Amino acid sequence: MSFSLIGDDKVIENNFINCFEFLKRTLITNHLENETILAICEYMVSGNLVIQWGQFQTEFTYEEKLKFNSKKIDWDLEYENNEIRPGFYLHSLEPVKYLLQGYTLYKQKSYLNLALEITIDWIGYLENHAENEFSWYRHCVSDRILYLVFLIENLKRNTEFSNETELKEIHSVLKKHADYLYDDENYITQNHGMMMDRSLYFLSKYLYNRENNEVIDKWTGKAIKRLRNSVKTDFTENMVNLENSSGYLLFIMDLLINTEKNLLNLFGDSIFDGDFKDRMSKGIEYLAQLTKPDSYLPIIGDGEKISFLDIDKYSFFNHISDNEILEYILTSGKKGAKPQETFKVYECEGYAFMRTTWDYEEPSATYASFISGYQLKNHKHGDDLSFTYYAKGKDIFVDSGTFTYKAGDFRRYFMGAPAHNTVIVDGKTYPFILGNPSDTGILEYGEEEDYFYVIGKNDMYRGVNITRSLYFLKSGNIVIIDDIASYEEHTYSQHFHLNHDFRNAEIKIDETNGSLQVLHDNTEVNLVQVLSGKWLVHKGDRNKAGLGLISEGFNSLEETVTLECQIRGKSGQFITLISTENADSKAVLEANKSEKVLEVIDDKRSFSIDLNTPSRDLGITLVVRKNNEKQYDFEIVGTVVPSEYAFYIMLDNQKIDEIWYSEETTLSYIFERSGTYEIKYFIREKDDLSKKEMYIHRDKIIIG
Repeated sequence: MSFSLIGDDKVIENNFINCFEFLKRTLITNHLENETILAICEYMVSGNLVIQWGQFQTEFTYEEKLKFNSKKIDWDLEYENNEIRPGFYLHSLEPVKYLLQGYTLYKQKSYLNLALEITIDWIGYLENHAENEFSWYRHCVSDRILYLVFLIENLKRNTEFSNETELKEIHSVLKKHADYLYDDENYITQNHGMMMDRSLYFLSKYLYNRENNEVIDKWTGKAIKRLRNSVKTDFTENMVNLENSSGYLLFIMDLLINTEKNLLNLFGDSIFDGDFKDRMSKGIEYLAQLTKPDSYLPIIGDGEKISFLDIDKYSFFNHISDNEILEYILTSGKKGAKPQETFKVYECEGYAFMRTTWDYEEPSATYASFISGYQLKNHKHGDDLSFTYYAKGKDIFVDSGTFTYKAGDFRRYFMGAPAHNTVIVDGKTYPFILGNPSDTGILEYGEEEDYFYVIGKNDMYRGVNITRSLYFLKSGNIVIIDDIASYEEHTYSQHFHLNHDFRNAEIKIDETNGSLQVLHDNTEVNLVQVLSGKWLVHKGDRNKAGLGLISEGFNSLEETVTLECQIRGKSGQFITLISTENADSKAVLEANKSEKVLEVIDDKRSFSIDLNTPSRDLGITLVVRKNNEKQYDFEIVGTVVPSEYAFYIMLDNQKIDEIWYSEETTLSYIFERSGTYEIKYFIREKDDLSKKEMYIHRDKIIIG
């Protein structure tokens, strides 16, 4: 069956052919095995719903809650035992995608019929205005368009299908989808924006001459303009994606390259200015540097543990498969070109990667990653100054992962600083979402004969400056120097999250020399504190969000061990050696603080590391001291020019008192009423009263 065509029939027919070709390349390149697709389809035909395979479901449970009638689906389904909400995938029409993949592979008409029934039921849900938050969620809309058109095109090619009414019913919702994507009120940048523009461009070609062509041309133009802008704003010159996530990298590369090569290029359009190959080479180089010796990517930010080797399962792979560095990693060094750098720093992006060798035959290959700094807040965790460490053929210290996007204790924990291998102040996280990214970043890096080094900062803890210097010795051992400065006394902690393989490891602490030893399965990990520090060991409990938990995938938890070393004071320093060598060949550190030099004996070599670290102003802050339940003392510190100071006392967001400008930097105040208080303070220069700034103390004061 077919629709009547208007205008240039040849253009329209070519558009249909190109759109269908794009859908086949995009949707039939499976991350799942064909046998799994077949099993999913058979499971659904027998009346059991598959919402999403891999994250939401990993086995066929035949549970009552997921039995369904294709003509009356619960589109508002909630699933309390899962950290992933089913509505996201239901309203993306993910079950329809599986059935269409199965139909394409195995030509079983029952799969196509069920896909149609589910779609018609969903349209009926919308027509009754029973919409939930996912009905018009950007990600859902963008993916759903592709599945709806793929369904239409498969029905049109099925000679036994003759219900033109149902076909038109599906087709009628596409214009509403395009209008939604075109509207800037609904638009959001980064990967969701790219998905929206891919689908808007796709619909502009698929619906050509079905509506007002002037409107459709506007869809095309806006989609291309926004996609080109995405390349400029979402990627750096090094083609590093700025969404703070290693787990999303292959998805985003697939989205970008697939949109360019499998869609826009089919119609003579392009996102790039003739530099596609060069930009992709840079992107692959970054991906290679990120990859550990076991071919997995370290978990950074939101996302799951993924393998570089899975890149050939994506639809974009054929467009980059001639890259020699890519070939080198995919063949474990047997073919292609070996990357030249064993130390690579992406300063503007906030990443550094270090390794002893690119030789895949070398069992002692060691690797470390380091993070400090960011530009966008998407998928960002409190992981500045954090590192990961791979040695002896396994992960030693790992990022804790994501586990869930669902708001609650687990989401707060996995996003927060305590869940990362970094420095923690008073056991709390820092405002990495609301803070200023310029308060983090890489300060310095370089290479010496015996080591690589990278120095970063995190000044997002109020009134605290943290500088971490990570020295990657060319033997594979690591020295970490943490310099911490503050106006106030705090508890400072280093956190080290062991890979879950070490959850039953034997752990020995020697308080006389500040050392901690981890012994497990012929692997020995040694941590030595050159200065004072108290070691603590935390074992995880999967029933409680907190230390000792890691997640390599959504809705997946592993219990492990978190090592913590504590000191207390206004300022402080950790000097930590991490080694995985045998007991008879351990590295040795000796600090000469008077000369600010760290002497190192490593792999029978002796050399020194300069203990001088970049210093910087602590900045202006408000020091708060609690005298009793109602009386607090406040002091403004850090000003560098003669100034005057004022205070506002805010109760439940209303100003109830003010202390006008004077030269007095301190205030003692009694809070008479119960409630939540906030302190605003003002500083103006004495010599120029027009120069004034307002500050808000981040920590609320609660009077019971």
